[in-house]
Amino acid sequence: MKHPIFFLFFVLVTTAVINAIPHTLILRQQPTEFSSCAIFGLDVPDISVTISPDSIVAGQNVTFHIIGTTKFSIPAATVGIFIYNDTYDKEYQASFCDYYISCPLGENNAFGINVTITPEVVPESYNMDVWIYNDTANFSCATTYTDPELSNGRLSIQ
Repeated sequence: MKHPIFFLFFVLVTTAVINAIPHTLILRQQPTEFSSCAIFGLDVPDISVTISPDSIVAGQNVTFHIIGTTKFSIPAATVGIFIYNDTYDKEYQASFCDYYISCPLGENNAFGINVTITPEVVPESYNMDVWIYNDTANFSCATTYTDPELSNGRLSIQ
C-alpha cells in the first residue's frame, strides 16, 4: 500500500522540478532564417544569407555568408547589415566592391561574399536586414526577425 504513495510522490516532485527549470535552458534555439524582402512588396532580387555562428552575441564576431545573382549592373555598392527594433538601430557597413568583388559587376553575375561584424549590442528582440545598395539604388535584400511583432522590416535603406 505504501509503494503507490511513494510513486505518486516521486512523480509529483519530478514534475515540479522539471517545471522549475527555466525554459531557455531546455529549448534549443531555432536557426536564423532570412526571408525575401518581397514580403514587404519590394522588387529587389533575393540574396541567400546564413550566419556563423548562428547565435549573435554582443562583443563576438559573426560572419554573414551572402550569396546571390545580380539583376542589375552594380557600379559600386555597400553591404549594409541592420540590427534594429523600436528603440535600437545600428548599421554595419562593408564595401561590396573594394573588399570582395571588383566592380562594376554586370547583370546576371553570381557572387558570394563573407562579411564579419562584431555587434556591440544585441537587443533581446530585433529585426535584421542585409542590403546591397548605393546612393541611388537598392540592389538586393534579405530580412529576418526574432519576434513576429517586429516583422515590419525596412522598406528601404534610403
